[in-house]
Amino acid sequence: MFGTEDNPSSGVEFERLGDLASYVNGFAFKPADWGTKGLPIIRIQNLTGSGVEFNYYDGEYPEQVEVNDGDVLISWSASLGVYLWNKGTAILNQHIFKVVFDKKTIDKYFFMYAVQQKLDEMGDKSHGSTMKHIVKKAFDNIKIPYPEDRRQVSFSELVKQSDKSK
Repeated sequence: MFGTEDNPSSGVEFERLGDLASYVNGFAFKPADWGTKGLPIIRIQNLTGSGVEFNYYDGEYPEQVEVNDGDVLISWSASLGVYLWNKGTAILNQHIFKVVFDKKTIDKYFFMYAVQQKLDEMGDKSHGSTMKHIVKKAFDNIKIPYPEDRRQVSFSELVKQSDKSK
């Protein structure tokens, strides 16, 4: 639909992830920081469903690691994935990026689908034998299709409709 980097469809460019948005890494909480009160700490298992219980933090934290409904998160260590947060205000743990769409205009849902498609490629560029992770430089250099706005939105709507029918 969008071609390849070497042979893009008409009206489609391929852009580096690092040129499309900024990626804020979560805070390095220590187990001693965890509690039962405060804001939930988003850990990888909370995104993947392998652990539904949250740890909480009731203290000062950098504002940029606060996550709210509608934020896009990317797990880049242990389990590679793209997620749309919808569980209220929380704090981001390390090894997860919060995507800040501050560089180029891109449909959030198109971005999520395009990055999800690149996860196999990201896995190929990951390091570690038992726990995969993506080096930031390799992550920033991954290219995804970047069609004009209306094609992004049309594609997103089509995929969302398809997802509803499953």
